Amino acid sequence: MKRRSCMIVTITLLLLFAPVLAQAHLLFWEGEIFRKYGKPIEDWGAKVEGINGAFGADPTLGGEDWSFDYPFIIPPGEGNLSRMSLSHLARGDVDVIKYTAAEGEEICLALFCMVPACMQYRNFYPAIGILGPAIPDVDEFPFEYPEDCKDCGFMRTHPTRVRWTERPVQYGPTGAVPDLGYWWIVDWETDGILDYHLKGPGNFYIVIYEPEGKSGDYSMNFGWDECETHYKPEDIAARKWWAYIADDLKWTRVRCRKVEGSDYNDLPDSSKFPVPPPCGPPVCPPDE
Repeated sequence: MKRRSCMIVTITLLLLFAPVLAQAHLLFWEGEIFRKYGKPIEDWGAKVEGINGAFGADPTLGGEDWSFDYPFIIPPGEGNLSRMSLSHLARGDVDVIKYTAAEGEEICLALFCMVPACMQYRNFYPAIGILGPAIPDVDEFPFEYPEDCKDCGFMRTHPTRVRWTERPVQYGPTGAVPDLGYWWIVDWETDGILDYHLKGPGNFYIVIYEPEGKSGDYSMNFGWDECETHYKPEDIAARKWWAYIADDLKWTRVRCRKVEGSDYNDLPDSSKFPVPPPCGPPVCPPDE
């Protein structure tokens, strides 16, 4: 009887954790985070459009510093896939990511921004917003509208500011690859844009900036589908190298003074990701 009870518990745990093990964010990075290791590319346009472009300067990468002229471009049909960036904002900078939705395409957007768990960033609160057709025009767009989105609406996060001693810090989960630590979300109602459905056709721009123009490192997340089988095999293969860059916060531009984290269960309810997820659980195909 005791052995049977043990087996039941084991099977239950496997059922609970199997979906988690099959899911993961896909890391990608802005070239600007590598600036401390070498001289920056001063003219990305020449790199992409000139003769050097024949040797692998992919315009979809957005150049060293993502911008409206050279945004990072989410590949077609991948608007729902969960991706996490490693990025940097220079003083007064805005980073831009672009997605072109096809006719009839629907996207459930989960959009939020966090900063590394470094003492230097305890008061750094970048905002993230979405510009696009049929987006409610609830916030002032502080930049020049791109030509292909002149009549678009804009909405952004309004990060909740608290005393840094009250700002939660999260690592893990234990054993996660990469081992990332962040100043965590204070309140999902204001710090994220969740469960927002976009419909094509149209061009959508994700913009990240610090309203006061401060500089710092950050990580942004978009998309909700974390099923590994939905990613390209080459992206999965490259993830181990991206994880090496991200692991232990060594990707930051500052010499990070790490801050100790809290147990997720001890966080206030406003800081815990909504359950069930606003876009629903990822629909992963069964293992063959």
